[in-house]
Amino acid sequence: MAITNTTLSSAVTATGDTIVVAAATGAVAGMPVRIGSEFAVVNAISGTNILLKWRGSRGTIAEAHTAAAPVSFYASPADFDVPGPRRHDAQTLDVVTYNATGAIALPTVDTVAYITLGSAAALTLASPGKDCDGVFLHIISGTAYAHTVTYTAGFQNDTTTSDVATFAAKDGANLLLRAFGGKWVCVNIVSAATAGVVVG
Repeated sequence: MAITNTTLSSAVTATGDTIVVAAATGAVAGMPVRIGSEFAVVNAISGTNILLKWRGSRGTIAEAHTAAAPVSFYASPADFDVPGPRRHDAQTLDVVTYNATGAIALPTVDTVAYITLGSAAALTLASPGKDCDGVFLHIISGTAYAHTVTYTAGFQNDTTTSDVATFAAKDGANLLLRAFGGKWVCVNIVSAATAGVVVG
């Protein structure tokens, strides 16, 4: 009995029913599989091709995943940790306004951080706890200033190479993040649009 971790060898869409993994060791038909923060059930195994059923199960959302996304196979019911209720399971949404430079409060539910400062805000963001896996943080500029959000661990988990998100000086520039594995993962970075965000 063990949880076996691997990664996706190629991307999968939100509606795909097959994933290709680096290694299928530990995959068992009829048992859960976690891809990123989404749960599904292994339907059949053919080499490193895993046919899925019930995508987006256990209250998660069926979503697209990129190559190298983490995958965990659960070989027996004893391996499948069933967490207690968490606040973000209730599908609530918090909206927090930031009108000064400082730290963005770590969310425990899906949260919109709305920046209203009338000058460039220099905000910081700490790493989420693993109990916040799945929580979305949507940072939106409500003023036309080049706000920055510094995340020391790096938005691509590479520290100084991607630790600062710089917003275009446009009302509506925004960055969507999701907590997973004690890290903030970029869900959407728009760097080319007029209201984009550049991570560097």
